Amino acid sequence: MIAGELEETPSDGLSITVSKHRKNQHLVLMKNVCKTWKLCLLQSKPLWRDICFNTTRRSTVEMAGAFLDLVGGNPFNVYAASSRGDLIGDSEVQVMTRGLLLRLRQHAQDIEHCGFHTPSKEFRTYLDLPSSKLWYLNIDRADPSGVLSGDFSALRGACIPISALLPLTTSAFPKLMTLSLHNQGVSPMSLSRMLRLLRGTPNLTALMLHSFADFDSDREDEAPVELPLKTLTLDECDACAILPHLIVPYVRDCSIRGEIHTDDEPSLIYGFLSGPPTQATTPTNQSQTPSLHSCFRRLGTSPDGCKVRLSKQS
Repeated sequence: MIAGELEETPSDGLSITVSKHRKNQHLVLMKNVCKTWKLCLLQSKPLWRDICFNTTRRSTVEMAGAFLDLVGGNPFNVYAASSRGDLIGDSEVQVMTRGLLLRLRQHAQDIEHCGFHTPSKEFRTYLDLPSSKLWYLNIDRADPSGVLSGDFSALRGACIPISALLPLTTSAFPKLMTLSLHNQGVSPMSLSRMLRLLRGTPNLTALMLHSFADFDSDREDEAPVELPLKTLTLDECDACAILPHLIVPYVRDCSIRGEIHTDDEPSLIYGFLSGPPTQATTPTNQSQTPSLHSCFRRLGTSPDGCKVRLSKQS
């Protein structure tokens, strides 16, 4: 229980690996307190189940290997951060990392969950786990191809470009809770396709959309999507195109950042903030409705823009 309190809540895509590594560092320090603590911790095999490393940092690779020894054949998780070309070469850290990946592949049947940040093609050559074990995924904008395929029944968090999702024939992510999508090179974007993707995320509680400012004209044919969101962020997006298609009666924090024309009254945004749409099928208890805060900026009035805060009290 004490060791469990050591883990920090990750604040972004990369820090889930960082937070796991810091927790592991604290575990090693706890093990060194005294002989009693060391014996107690070493006998608690589940404490060592998070094997975490960065493919470019030797100290993390060494610690991951030590944790693999300590887990003692019990089920464990793998969290790894990598980058393009990190395993091409014969430097000491590259040789050590390839050896660790081969060891992990030999124990693939014992891996319960895995979380990857920018897994390179070389990384996937050495350790290619089933997508059904994927717990978290962060993909940069460099090499999304060949990563998303298969069954994502365990995926809880994802930070990915929309281009990585387009090749998918299915868009069902039943356990996904956090989704951050950024748009690059897909213009105009199909809003209908995005809505179909969101319909496959029934447990989504946090949605962050970045740079979706240009949509095609097919959106009128799509029915609204109802989601149990508590957090909604639209960053440089066409809010007037997106908001009419979202039903989010339980949203707590709504952040809308983008250009608002001075001669255009954002009545759609005001209407969205005033309460859940009438189409909502999920009953709401007004006494339990949390405060909602939203902000948007009007560009061009100052270097930082003009910020406006709106709030809806329960």
